[in-house]
Order: sequence, then C-alpha cells, then structure tokens
Amino acid sequence: MTRRGRTRMPRAAALLAAALLVLSVTACSGGTSERYGPGDEFPPGGVPSAIAWPSDWLEGTAGEEIPGIGGEVVAIRLEYRDGHWMWRVTSADPAYDGLDDGLSDPKRGREALLEGDTRELIQEHYVTLTELELNGAAPGILMAARNSGETWPNPRVIELRVVEAGGSPVWEATMYDANTREISVIQIDPAAPDRL
Repeated sequence: MTRRGRTRMPRAAALLAAALLVLSVTACSGGTSERYGPGDEFPPGGVPSAIAWPSDWLEGTAGEEIPGIGGEVVAIRLEYRDGHWMWRVTSADPAYDGLDDGLSDPKRGREALLEGDTRELIQEHYVTLTELELNGAAPGILMAARNSGETWPNPRVIELRVVEAGGSPVWEATMYDANTREISVIQIDPAAPDRL
C-alpha cells in the first residue's frame, strides 16, 4: 500500500463512522414521532373501507381500558407505513408520585400506534403534551369526529388535533375523499350541535 493510500484510510473510516452515527441518530429520533403531511404517504389505492372510522371507534375509548391509550384522547392520525395501516393515537396519561401527594408529571401523555382495522397495539411510548393538548377543546374528540361530517362512504377523518383559532383551542379535522383522493382541512365549530 502506498503512503497516499494509508492517509486516505483514516479519513474514509472517519467519514463512514460519521455517516453511521447520523443514520443511527435519525433512526432513533424518527421512531414513532416521525411526521408526514396527513395522507402524504397513502398508496394510490386509497384507504380501504376496513380501516376503522374515528366516529365509530373513538366511542370505545371512553370508560374502557384500551392498550396504548392512557386517558382522554387528544389527537389521532391515520398513517400508512411499509404496507401497513395504523392509527397514531395521543392520549393524556399524567404521572403520579405514588405517595398520593398528587401529580409528578401532569404534562405526560402516551403516543401509541394501533392497527388500522382492529386497533390492536403495535407500539407505544410516553410523550410530553402541548399546552393545547392539555387544555383540550370543546366538544371533545368523539363529538368532534361526529361533527366533522364523516359519513359512510365519504368523506372520512384521517386526522383530528387541537389547534388555536382566535385565541381559543378548537378541533381541526383533516378529511379524505375516497372518490377523488382529495384532502381538505376544516375546523369544527364548538357550538355545533352534537351529531349522534
């Protein structure tokens, strides 16, 4: 090996090590927190009808213990990854100190990936909720889903989250039209009568 070849080896090894470090950090930090624009990753065939509809399945989250959901649901999002449909669900899950002295982490939440059709738990981890998520928005996520205009067979909710509008928290729904595959975003009027 020439002298020139020997000096290139350490540089090449350093570059390779740096690239691997960047990849490992990206893989660790991406995890379940990686975000797409709602619907961006959907395949050309669109959302299958078997994928659970929020206005139906959110009803089961109230008063029922569901793996991956800590307490009140504060955001949902339909995602398609690696040929797999899943719901990303963020819920409140405050930490208590264990001594009945109160909350040790009132901002703690839980983010879970659930199977798109069965809502079985895929994975979960703790997150810190935003002020908007902590404060919530009327009328609550179930009624927000019902008031979004989600109707079989069209359109359907693919994301519900709390945003600020006019200084107050409101629900924002991202709607998906299965016929045109168009995506629209609406804000749900908290004064709208609840649709049952």
